[in-house]
Amino acid sequence: MSKAQDDSREKRQCDLFGLDPNPKTRSNTYQPDAFKEIDGQIESFELKTFANKRQVATSSRLRLSTIEKHYKEQHWLFTSYDSANSTQPFLGTWYCHGKDLQPWYDRVYKRWNEGTATHLGWDGVLEIEEELKKSDRWIELEPKVAKLKHTINIAGINNLGIPNKLLKEMTTKVDSRDHLMELIRYNKEKNHDNQRSDGQDTCKTR
Repeated sequence: MSKAQDDSREKRQCDLFGLDPNPKTRSNTYQPDAFKEIDGQIESFELKTFANKRQVATSSRLRLSTIEKHYKEQHWLFTSYDSANSTQPFLGTWYCHGKDLQPWYDRVYKRWNEGTATHLGWDGVLEIEEELKKSDRWIELEPKVAKLKHTINIAGINNLGIPNKLLKEMTTKVDSRDHLMELIRYNKEKNHDNQRSDGQDTCKTR
């Protein structure tokens, strides 16, 4: 699927829901796909479109830092489309806040830590590091190990998609632009209440 087709579908998402596309989405650093001013605050959005397949593609180089610094702090829109039709009409859209994607993040963390049958996980890297520390060559190898760990962090995970069934469990189907605004305001209020509750709990333990 070409970037032009992806960009075209994201623009249609923006038009459908009244969002402002981010002109800097193709960048070496992470950029949200769109923005929307709601109640005097600029909200950011991650936009995904998917055909009727088993899972939704995410990122070709997904880093844990992207999840923690960006994905958890913005709104997500997932729109399915009919790939068999040349006009690729939209079939439905689902919304959630980034914090609601935790079940998927857990899968990402598991893959990152444990690896796969053919790819070494972070736990394996740390195990090798501990063994090398016992070597007489550790002083020589330590800078190289540090570079290796940095390389792995930068590389990230290749497109660990979101299964469609899991996606529907984490999201709410959007009926209209007004419905989306209602869902966003509800999530903003819920997250605000959770932050306030967390702050109160912290004070109690001091």
